[in-house]
Amino acid sequence: MGRLTKCLLLLSLMLFTGYKAHANPEDAEIVFTEEQLQTLGCIDNYYNYGSVCVGDSQMAEFWITNEYNWTIQVTKVSVPGYDFFKESHCPPFLAPGESCYVKVEFHPRLMKSYAGTLTIVTTEDIYRWNLHGRGVE
Repeated sequence: MGRLTKCLLLLSLMLFTGYKAHANPEDAEIVFTEEQLQTLGCIDNYYNYGSVCVGDSQMAEFWITNEYNWTIQVTKVSVPGYDFFKESHCPPFLAPGESCYVKVEFHPRLMKSYAGTLTIVTTEDIYRWNLHGRGVE
């Protein structure tokens, strides 16, 4: 069962078990924060670098672990754009239980908000982190 199917089942279950009871089902409204949806597994991971001075940088590490009973292949690591830079510490193959990480540096060039996505693709999963930061003076 895929992540989207699980997410829809969880949301349906909450709707029909009285999460927010309404006399008219069309009036029912369920509002989730981004953090709640992430906890449910309905959206990808999120990381905010916060405010970083233009010309400076901030580094973060993003880890994955092979939770399968077989070796998986790390086929792609990407961060498109010019303001987030990656340094992969993932070997081509991860044995069961083995972990690896990718360092991503946020380096704002202008005073504005930035967004990007770190994607790690393996033979079994696709991991995504939505990256956010703000360049300040």
